[in-house]
Amino acid sequence: MTLWRIRRELRKADAQYYRTLKKSGRKESDCTGEPWYADWMFANIGAEAEEMSAISDELMFQARSLYLPTPSLDNQEALDTFHANPPTRFLTAKGMTELRTAIRKEHAERRAVVESWLKVFGGTVGILTGLIGTLIGLIAIWKK
Repeated sequence: MTLWRIRRELRKADAQYYRTLKKSGRKESDCTGEPWYADWMFANIGAEAEEMSAISDELMFQARSLYLPTPSLDNQEALDTFHANPPTRFLTAKGMTELRTAIRKEHAERRAVVESWLKVFGGTVGILTGLIGTLIGLIAIWKK
């Protein structure tokens, strides 16, 4: 599921929960034993895990497409597991930060190479334009 759909489902579940809470007329702390409260909590936990998994998958895809190293499966600091059926592995906040930093650095390095070539090309075009203008000026003077 895409990230915006996951967040939309989470907003729907939250809206339904708060409507039900308002209908019950009780405080949130008094409703912890209710079945609708448990349903909302499980939906919340599941949606957060799906959201983390979607973000992690996107970051891992970007890292692989840039040929960057990704965290190994046994790295407990960078990867966490959501014990659902089937178990899902996703990046922790620290893992996401490290991977985003590496992706940004790689993009900056690639951009620097392109920028240097554009500067060389732009300078060459400027020089050629100046030389052509000079030649046109010299030809105009000689014809008089």
